Amino acid sequence: MARRVESVRRGIPIYVAAGIRCAIDTYLLPGSVSIWAGIRDLRVGVVILRPDVEVAVRRNAQRVGWGVPEWQVRTNHLAMSAWRERPDVLVVDNSEMVMSEVLAVVNEWDEDVKAPQLKWPDTASPQHVPNMRLSV
Repeated sequence: MARRVESVRRGIPIYVAAGIRCAIDTYLLPGSVSIWAGIRDLRVGVVILRPDVEVAVRRNAQRVGWGVPEWQVRTNHLAMSAWRERPDVLVVDNSEMVMSEVLAVVNEWDEDVKAPQLKWPDTASPQHVPNMRLSV
């Protein structure tokens, strides 16, 4: 896990320098943001995709090859509500949206507010984040 996180943290600045916008697909709670402290010098915007809990349960059940127990989907969904209190984060209810609609919302947010710089915690010690999936 730590190697994957470190690999992404090292790779993102290379992509950004080449003009490529990056997305990290992960389960992340506000208290675990410091795991990404290695990219704090970049302009970082956090977008949380948070469909209705029943939609999340249904989508999880339809996954082939991976997924989590239903109780974990419900627990994670509740935990993700903590992001709503962060003005530096965009929370999107993507229950009824296709990917192109999600991207349009994110792009509009980015253009309107210039993706407010994520407010990093004062301490930057890495923390374990369960069930992390990363993609760049």
